[in-house]
Parts: sequence; C-alpha cells; structure tokens
Amino acid sequence: MVNPALIHLLDINPVEIQNNISKDNFNINEVGIAHNMMHNLKENNIKIFLSLALFDEKEQIILKSDYDFIYKVDNLEENYKINDEGETVFNATLVKTLLGMSYSTLRGIIFNEFITVDKIIIPIIDPQLILENRIKIT
Repeated sequence: MVNPALIHLLDINPVEIQNNISKDNFNINEVGIAHNMMHNLKENNIKIFLSLALFDEKEQIILKSDYDFIYKVDNLEENYKINDEGETVFNATLVKTLLGMSYSTLRGIIFNEFITVDKIIIPIIDPQLILENRIKIT
C-alpha cells in the first residue's frame, strides 16, 4: 500500500538544463516529458530521472530541464515484487505517486528559477502519461 507519509524526498539534482526563454517565445505549444527509474532495494531508495521539454509553436525548445529526484520509501518492500525473470516490478500506484510528486516539484523549480516572463504556465499532467513515456538508459 502506498502511504505518502512514508515517502521522503532526499535530494534533487539538476542533470541538464537548456533555457531559451525570451519575451519572443513564451507561448508553450507542446510539452514533452519522459522518465526513468532506478532503485536501491537495500536502502529503500528510488531515483526518478525526469526530463521535461517545453516547445513553442515553431516546435523550437523553449526550455529543457532534466532532474534526478531521490526518494526513500520506508515501506518499499511492500510495493514491489520480483517476477519470474528476476526483474523488480513496482506497484504502479507507487510509481505514479513518485512521478506526480517529481513533476509537481519540477514545475515549481522551473517557475521559480527559469521563468523570467509572465504568463508561462506549465500544464498539469496525469502521472499515467508520464509513466507511459519511459526513457531507456543503457
């Protein structure tokens, strides 16, 4: 069972930031988002890598922001199973909760740190859509 009181955000780390915001291109036409998830079961830690790109009407990147969010989940052992192939499979509700928390936090970081023009509103996105857009890192 997912209990938000047992989830702790330990750290937030910028990975890559590309800021092209100007008064000429502050209309967001499209949002691109993807994620990757890593874990340390012994430490009950999960790292969410979240990549967000904002595009203008000319499909040019206004802002690209990649961040790592490190969480400790006190009851992590209740929220995953090991499948027949030996892979760790996490409870989808836990993953969506972490993605939602990460995205909401990233929206705040972007608004606070990078938005220099009024009226840029980063849309709210269903965490299920983030879950469906996974980056494979090899």
